[in-house]
Amino acid sequence: MKYSGECRHIGLKTQLAKSRYDTEDIRITVQDRWLGIKPDELPEILEPFRRGREVIEVNIAGTGSGLSSVMQIMETHGGRVSVDSVYRQSSAFTMRLPAAGQESNNQSGARK
Repeated sequence: MKYSGECRHIGLKTQLAKSRYDTEDIRITVQDRWLGIKPDELPEILEPFRRGREVIEVNIAGTGSGLSSVMQIMETHGGRVSVDSVYRQSSAFTMRLPAAGQESNNQSGARK
């Protein structure tokens, strides 16, 4: 909620979908509507203790450890995290996990 400003909108979407490896993924997407992430900050946003400059400027408390913790948990379970963001509009974080009985082909830990 702290990243959704006065709007206080948090979207949550779950789905079972085919992955690019033709297996099934469970996908959980969390989306806010407010700041978004600057394009030049996107490549580093999942790194430990990284926080966007604007989040710091508007005094939103935090350490920058949350997203990197989510990414580590997902990778431990054969999944991954991706981020889609439009600056000054919204950010969506999608967690993908292999469905039960499916093995992940994401051996490299690659993320979007």
